[in-house]
Amino acid sequence: MQKLEKLTPEAASKFVRTEDQRRKKFLRAHFHARLDNELLYDLTINTDRLLNGDAVALISEGAQRFFSGL
Repeated sequence: MQKLEKLTPEAASKFVRTEDQRRKKFLRAHFHARLDNELLYDLTINTDRLLNGDAVALISEGAQRFFSGL
């Protein structure tokens, strides 16, 4: 966010915290769900441990397998 929005490190950190809170409130208000409920997600990827291209490949493979079974 720092690079994307051209923010200072402190402003980027505040932006991320604010967005996280906004998303939590939205999910709770509209879906009565918690953002940290792992049962809501079919696939989670730790992007700190993978290159972007590898994450894209995992998502693509997972989507192809999921939608081919429909």
